[in-house]
Amino acid sequence: MMRRHDGENGHVMIFTIVLMVMLCLGVLVFYDLQHAIAGKVKFQAAADSAALTGAMWQKEALNTIGELNLVKVTNTLLELDPDPVAANQLVARTQTRISFAYPLMGLSAAQQAARLNGAAINPAVRQVMQYHLMRLNSAIYDQTEQCINGYDWRQDYEEMLSEIIAQGPAVRMNSRMSAATNIHPSWLGYERFYWAILSGNFCNGIIRSMFQNGSVPEDFWHHNWWQDIGMNRMSFAGESEYLTLGIQFVSVEDNVAAAGELRTMVRRYGWNYDDSFSSGSFCCYDGSWYYTPNKEWRDGRLLRGRVRDSAWHGGAIAGAQVEDVITRTMNFRMNRDIKKYERGEVNAKAASSSYRPKAIAAAKTFGELSSAEAPCAVPIILPVFRNVALVPSSMYPNNNLSNNQSIYFELFLLWLADHGRGINDLWADSVADSLPAPAANYIDYLRALQAVSSNELNYRITTEIDGKTVTVPATLRDYIRYWFEDHECYDPPGRTSAGPSL
Repeated sequence: MMRRHDGENGHVMIFTIVLMVMLCLGVLVFYDLQHAIAGKVKFQAAADSAALTGAMWQKEALNTIGELNLVKVTNTLLELDPDPVAANQLVARTQTRISFAYPLMGLSAAQQAARLNGAAINPAVRQVMQYHLMRLNSAIYDQTEQCINGYDWRQDYEEMLSEIIAQGPAVRMNSRMSAATNIHPSWLGYERFYWAILSGNFCNGIIRSMFQNGSVPEDFWHHNWWQDIGMNRMSFAGESEYLTLGIQFVSVEDNVAAAGELRTMVRRYGWNYDDSFSSGSFCCYDGSWYYTPNKEWRDGRLLRGRVRDSAWHGGAIAGAQVEDVITRTMNFRMNRDIKKYERGEVNAKAASSSYRPKAIAAAKTFGELSSAEAPCAVPIILPVFRNVALVPSSMYPNNNLSNNQSIYFELFLLWLADHGRGINDLWADSVADSLPAPAANYIDYLRALQAVSSNELNYRITTEIDGKTVTVPATLRDYIRYWFEDHECYDPPGRTSAGPSL
């Protein structure tokens, strides 16, 4: 007869329950991981397609402008028109219209390509574009030329942008907006500065440059220092500020180099010309085309092969950034982090129950002259562009998306540009209330400014007084400066018991 062991009842059941719980947790973890990877892949495909689409329209715009340059030359040489000056002005007006219309059509097509590849309409992108549209009717653009080469650009520009916004933008494309802000001191324009302050990771290049070598004078932190932030607006490009082509109109009467290149070009095509041919204006490349990436990109150390000489130039580039939110399933740990966030121990980025992946892509249009030279080897634009290709976004810093900053951070900088000088108390509730909606997306950036400007003595540093080493209270600024002046790099070990965590 089998003996019964009452003391062992339920052991297998407990082990089975524990094993099932672990398996369920494992499934949830792998589900979140798969969900995050699939989202990142989807967003990257959307960014790639948007960048390539934008570059295709840039290629068509440049080639069409180049064809019209040849029309100008032909019209002048063959005297096909009794009034060549008026005819050339008409061509210049058409070229100007193309420099606005084609890139905006590329912007619209890029949005559609991104949506077809799974990117959702992004309210933050729409907010940035609406901000730009609002600024078109402000004093910033009143100082710009309203009629360029006979083309009154503003109404058409506003209507096309309004239509793109109404369709629902899903991807942020690179731009060169007059409404954008160049901030001084420059480190306020880097998102990494804010996260370094909030995370307590002071071993950071941007923070190092702030406090070393007197780059920030001590009196900068006195009184309402945020009112002294310099806000410089970029100058108007004279063409579409989205997917900018990088063109300028040059009069050959005023530009000897352009006139000489024009004669060389005419000889290259085997045409006869009068030596007195030196009138009219032509659409040429601007200075951005003569930027060249670092040598590391060219010699094959960062790429699989060496970059061709004809592709070694800057100029028009199509950058795209897709950013969205993926909600995590595993929220049990996040509840604890949210409580820490409410106590001020972690930032909102750590307490969030969602994942915000970003995907960035860049594409360029390429071509070459018959001599295998870069298109801009001749300053006058010619129809020589043949293909487009994806390129590393960091290869061309003139692409304003290469710094991988959040769309919400761009909105915060625009808010700071509009409200900074009117803020008397950085800690007032009205400051947070004036943030763009929803304020939760921007409050951490404001908290970082508050932390770095605080005069509270929440930290301690060691120093020598009368030959004795003593520990004295210090502000956050003094604490960071202490480690950078006396140490190569150090992650501060903590704060005083009275000091709040960031």
